Amino acid sequence: MELISKIRKFNLEKPPKKDVQWFNILQWWLDPTNAETIPDRKQVSGWFDYVSKNFSYKFNWGLGSVIAFMIDDVHEGRLKETKLDEWHLTGLSWVVLWIKELITWGTLEPVAAYLLAQGMEFTRENAEKAAMIYYQSNSIEEVGTNNLLDPRKIRDWALQSLKVKRKEKTTSPPSNIQVELKRDFRQTSNHTWRVLPVTKGDKSINWFDPAGYLLAVSITPDNWDNNFLMTMTSFWTLQRV
Repeated sequence: MELISKIRKFNLEKPPKKDVQWFNILQWWLDPTNAETIPDRKQVSGWFDYVSKNFSYKFNWGLGSVIAFMIDDVHEGRLKETKLDEWHLTGLSWVVLWIKELITWGTLEPVAAYLLAQGMEFTRENAEKAAMIYYQSNSIEEVGTNNLLDPRKIRDWALQSLKVKRKEKTTSPPSNIQVELKRDFRQTSNHTWRVLPVTKGDKSINWFDPAGYLLAVSITPDNWDNNFLMTMTSFWTLQRV
């Protein structure tokens, strides 16, 4: 990212806070668990905005342009479809192909990025857990590090291993969940609020309104699947009875 940002067109903007550097935000975006610096509640929206404008858009645009020039050299200027089978001609390892997806999805795990991009998983946590299954079934000693990140190999594994399981899994979220209210609603005439679930470990769920205010807390139902967080968010409502 530092190399790409030296190109004037793709210079990174200064972060919103003086005591924060762009690499602090990048580390938090890719690896929030181990990040040395994390945003507080007032900063987090600004950090997301910085990621969107500078990493997901500007850097990925710059990286894509550089790779396009390399591919153009391989094809000697001829207009030709880019194929994965010809990637080795660039002299680049597979991980270079994955950088854009890693930045887009905010993960250090290429297999997780693929699963998220294909809609096979809906949260980074679940995608990274699923990626471990891939590595357990493919030994580095047998295939080598570079071949392990071959997108064709990952695609074939995902289609055979995960897509079938996803089709077989037909669970749906419960229609009603009893919650403990965290705000006093007695002075309002509303009886229904749209809410978004955010799991807190495996035992409880926080229910926020779209503005980010905590409205209620509930115990996690036995049949809860974290994929519900992405697939059903527009249907969750908090009702006062």
